[in-house]
Amino acid sequence: MKNFWLIFLAAAGIISTSAQNLSVDWFTLDGGGGQSSDGNLTISGTAGQPDAGIMGDGALMVQGGFWPVLIQGIPMASAPAGYQIYFSVQSATPGSNYIGVVNSDGTGYRHVLDSACWPRLSPDGTKLLYHPVVYTDNFARNNLSLLNLAPSNSYGLYYHGDYLVSYDWQADNTNFLFDLTCGMYGENSQTLQTFTFFQVDCYDDAPSINRQDGRVAFHNSYQGLLLVNSNASGRIRINNTSPGDVWPVWSPDYSKLAFLTANAFSVIQPDGSGRTNLLAKVANAALPVYQGQPFAMLPGWSPDGQWVIAPLVLDGTNGIYALSADGSGVVKSLFVPPNQGDQIVNWIGGVMPIAFYGGENLLLNPGAEAGTLTNWVVGGNSNAGLDQGTFDANIQPRTGAFDFYGGTGASGILSQLVNLQNRAGISLATIDAGNYRAGVSFWEQGLNQSALSDDAYVSLAFLNVNQQVIGSVATPEVDAHNGVWQNYTNQYVLPSGTRYIVYNINFVRHAGGDLDAFVDDASLSLIDVTASSGIPVLSIAPAGGANVTVSWTPATPGFVLQECSDLRLANWSNSASGAINPITVSTAGVAKFYRLMHP
Repeated sequence: MKNFWLIFLAAAGIISTSAQNLSVDWFTLDGGGGQSSDGNLTISGTAGQPDAGIMGDGALMVQGGFWPVLIQGIPMASAPAGYQIYFSVQSATPGSNYIGVVNSDGTGYRHVLDSACWPRLSPDGTKLLYHPVVYTDNFARNNLSLLNLAPSNSYGLYYHGDYLVSYDWQADNTNFLFDLTCGMYGENSQTLQTFTFFQVDCYDDAPSINRQDGRVAFHNSYQGLLLVNSNASGRIRINNTSPGDVWPVWSPDYSKLAFLTANAFSVIQPDGSGRTNLLAKVANAALPVYQGQPFAMLPGWSPDGQWVIAPLVLDGTNGIYALSADGSGVVKSLFVPPNQGDQIVNWIGGVMPIAFYGGENLLLNPGAEAGTLTNWVVGGNSNAGLDQGTFDANIQPRTGAFDFYGGTGASGILSQLVNLQNRAGISLATIDAGNYRAGVSFWEQGLNQSALSDDAYVSLAFLNVNQQVIGSVATPEVDAHNGVWQNYTNQYVLPSGTRYIVYNINFVRHAGGDLDAFVDDASLSLIDVTASSGIPVLSIAPAGGANVTVSWTPATPGFVLQECSDLRLANWSNSASGAINPITVSTAGVAKFYRLMHP
């Protein structure tokens, strides 16, 4: 099922009408805060959305100017873009258990495996460890298996008659650790050879591997959260944890652990400081319940480390939510499964950046694997170039044998001119209609020099047919100096008339004399937000008096208009108009929220 929606608000203290003649000439609060008014229509608060127009990611499109909103005191934020979330749904019926994946904006939802649970995604996003579901009295009794995501194939890894609770991948994407009986063990997923990591306590479970230094965090039901070194030495209990603290998961920069407590999700630093209950400021939140008890709820992290991705029940609705990792109580609703009956989301098995938003990579030699700077033009004063892991010995290319590095100097640029004309699959008319987005992705890592280390960002210049600049955008500077590569992805609207794009990798020095920033696996793709097999765009227009017209274009058969009065409850029902398009509705009365649904 795919949903496409527009939020329309009235009489809720967010949009107020002060005259009978309602005008919807768009006025926005870019960045949030303050008040905007044209004399008849007033918006107060935080809108936090770009100007009116069409926004989309290829599957979801919104035309409008009021999105998202704060409702009845719960700080709900807009969903992050560019992540894929692997999760599992628990059921008492074996065939109803499944592993799913969904994008962080709610699109792209699909089943990955049926009759399966508790996935754990490999660091490179190509494989899943999981339990096929045969036993439902205790899911840990099921055997351990592996699914290769591309090409899709699955096979058994470890057969046992005991309780194998959880598992996690090492940095090589091949070996993993798992708990069984009274110890932790490892296995090579290719050779199926196993080894003993340690044997100490029968209640040591749920390993989570720090892929930077090899430390392993885990829980013990009678002790709390524990740590051991990469060689299984130095076993310690993490200070400020206690029995009932379970399911630890390292943050992307390995500075924190997210975990489950008796009644909340929390974060803590590995030395025991900074323990924070992420639900302390979230009203009407509860943990999912399976057969009467909270059960097996592994959290995850957004790739930027700002959000803990968690299975949660908010105002009675089970789904996947993003909890602000600073404990401020901000919540992002990411996904609500279609079946709210006996199926519950209760496990986050991995969160990965979406490296490519769609379409081919338009860059040539995007990861420097040509072994030369072919297709790239060097600018700035640092003499940016190629690296094979020798400039800074501890920083190796993310993939392949080469990456790009900053050089020596204050700043460096590597530029590539991309011609969009006479290119298969790219329509100039679609560009000029404003329906293409430029999908940008790159990975950055730098030397750990200080709180602000050398870093990099990407900028785009949009050129017309005469190669004159008609627009430009830039990503934030990405500073990943803790030993791991960090991905940044985003989409940008192409100005009408764009015929060329200049893709610039910008290296910025913040410390020292060298420019110790590295970039790998750069990508530029075009996404047609309307090319989705007749998927319509929902829009709103003034209709005289206190009325507005809700319509969708194109009028693709099979779509039904739905409405609800409170997004937190997500209790959608078919509107009285059903599939009638367009319809005229009144702004009087309670707030209404509309979406399109295609079964």
